[in-house]
Amino acid sequence: MLFGPVFRYELSAVARRKRTFVVRGMYGLLLLIFFCIPLYSSGLSKAAELAHHELARLAEAFWSAVLVAQSLAVLILTPALVAGSVAQERASGKIALLLASPLSSLEIILGKLAARFADLVLILGLALPVLCLLSLMGGVDVWLVVLSDAVLLATGLLIAATAMAASTLSTRPGRAITSTYAIVAGWMSVPFLIDGARNFGTGLVGWLGRSAWSLESALGLTNPLYEFCRRGNDPRAAAWDLVLTMAVQVGLSVVLVAGSAAILRPLVRGAGPFGWRVAPLSFLLSRRRLLPRPRCGDKPMVWKECHAARTTVLFRLAAAVGVLTVAIPLGLLTWESTRPAFAELQAQGYGSVGASSAREEFNVFLRVTLVLLYILMALGITARSATSITIEKEKGTWASLLVTPMNGGEIVGGKLIGVFWGLRWLGLVYVGYLAVGLAAGAIHPLAGVYSALLTAASLAFTAALGITMSLRSRSSVAALAAALVTLLAVYILPMCGGLPFGIGSPQVLGLSLASYDDVDGFFRGAAPPPGSVAIAAILLLSLVFHAVAALAFLSDCLSRFEIDADRPRRDNPRKRRVRRA
Repeated sequence: MLFGPVFRYELSAVARRKRTFVVRGMYGLLLLIFFCIPLYSSGLSKAAELAHHELARLAEAFWSAVLVAQSLAVLILTPALVAGSVAQERASGKIALLLASPLSSLEIILGKLAARFADLVLILGLALPVLCLLSLMGGVDVWLVVLSDAVLLATGLLIAATAMAASTLSTRPGRAITSTYAIVAGWMSVPFLIDGARNFGTGLVGWLGRSAWSLESALGLTNPLYEFCRRGNDPRAAAWDLVLTMAVQVGLSVVLVAGSAAILRPLVRGAGPFGWRVAPLSFLLSRRRLLPRPRCGDKPMVWKECHAARTTVLFRLAAAVGVLTVAIPLGLLTWESTRPAFAELQAQGYGSVGASSAREEFNVFLRVTLVLLYILMALGITARSATSITIEKEKGTWASLLVTPMNGGEIVGGKLIGVFWGLRWLGLVYVGYLAVGLAAGAIHPLAGVYSALLTAASLAFTAALGITMSLRSRSSVAALAAALVTLLAVYILPMCGGLPFGIGSPQVLGLSLASYDDVDGFFRGAAPPPGSVAIAAILLLSLVFHAVAALAFLSDCLSRFEIDADRPRRDNPRKRRVRRA
């Protein structure tokens, strides 16, 4: 084989797994839904005749919808498919057997990367017949279709190489997948944040935005979405820029793959990522603690999940750099949006009486920011909860947990607390933004309370779903794939019934962040605005659904814990009677 025996083994193993067929089926359903959205809004769905130019515009709308579905597949599926490959081998202890073989580090990395990337190429290839048929309807250039698929493949290759590097540096698949999602989110959003900060033009924000122009240019050169938006949403005008972006992406992918192969053996041997040649630096970047661990107390499972599992300093430094890269421009944008809102609040006071344009703009900013923070928290909780129990099975420590006196509630409860504890800082940022919106009068108090309840219920549902899949799965990748497919089904399937969005989609959270004008217009107006009753019903249904589903998953997980964990029950009444006799 071209990439060695690792590629052949991984390719056959991935192709035979059930989750591969489930993911392809869900992606096909996603394509069908995105394909039907333009069809439903056109005259063709009403059995009307379309002119040739209308048919061309419909074909272009179809192509845009399919392109959005493919982009979502690349951004969501690539980290889940690739990021757990090497980390799973390290967690299970099988990486030592691979390194003891005559295979080189580059053959191992390339074999795993090529097999997982081939699975992604097959998933994207499902839309190729649809795109070929669209070119026959007019309105869609064949070369434009080829260019869009090439950009998607180059972007997927860069994300896969980044996921492979994160997997090499991690000892747990959940950490590798979560870190890859965070890196991709920062990579996609930082150029837009810097561009927004520079557009203010005055003050400290404008100066820092102009100073960060080099960072914006460097990141924007690797971001096809930024290049596409910078050229005015015209693919033909941005064609050469997209070709340059693809070349840079392939070059960075080669560098990341070579770096992953170079540090694989030193990391596994415990010599640090740089080997013995720079031993002091490797010592500083090794596993160290600045503060002592707290006492274990009466809850050993909570102590283990919150204080025993620690990451390396190298990984913390990389995370800190990524957080600062996003936090600085986001903080500056928040400052520039908050000042006019508080000035207007001081002049007009709370309520919908008087001018509220600045607070309405701040409300729009908060909706976008809070929804993005919610998506990051949901992805992080899904990755951590879906791999919380499977990582114990892969490391061989699950049997040690089952022989302890702890029952299922203590084990599952400790795992869930550890999941939320690991994302506590992101949750504090979310609460801070919500509190600032309430203090500035941009969010109505009732809407703020409801939004907090909806966020808590939806995150609890995500965590309960992930822990249930982790308990019933054999590997971390299988549990994470099952959890992500279930979440996508919750978000997408209601659209098939005619709803504009799923009851669990982040768009519902954005709608819940209503302003004073929205709430007063609904309750005090002579007649509710059009569509407001349906939105209120969907909001209420979403809260009830998430709360009930979270309780159902958690109750089922606790009631079937002994069966799913394959542990005999200890409170057998027959044995108790024999013991008493």
